[in-house]
Amino acid sequence: MNNNMIYWRGVCIGEVINPIVDNFDVFGKWKPNENTNEQTSLIKEIEDNEEAYICFGNVKSGFIATVVEVPDDYIDIRCRGHYEDMQTLIHTPEHYDEIIRKRRHNG
Repeated sequence: MNNNMIYWRGVCIGEVINPIVDNFDVFGKWKPNENTNEQTSLIKEIEDNEEAYICFGNVKSGFIATVVEVPDDYIDIRCRGHYEDMQTLIHTPEHYDEIIRKRRHNG
C-alpha cells in the first residue's frame, strides 16, 4: 500500500514521488492521477483561501496537512495532524481543525 497518496475531500488525486521530509514538511514530485475535477477544486480552494487541507498517506492512516501553493511539477505539504481510517473523517476544514486540536490536547 502506497503511503504517499494525496487525498482531497476523501478522493485520491495523486501521489508524491520520492518525498523529502523535513520536520513537518514534505516536498516531492507531484504525480496527479485522472481525477481532474477534484484537482481543479483543490486549486480553486488554494487560490481562494491561500491554503487547502488534504490528507497525505493512505486510506488506513496518514497526515492531515495543508498545501499553500498550487502544485505544478512539485508539491509542498505541511503536516498538521494524524488520522486513522480516512473513512471516518468528515472532509471539512472545521473537522480537520477539531482533530488536530484534540490530538495536541491529548498528546
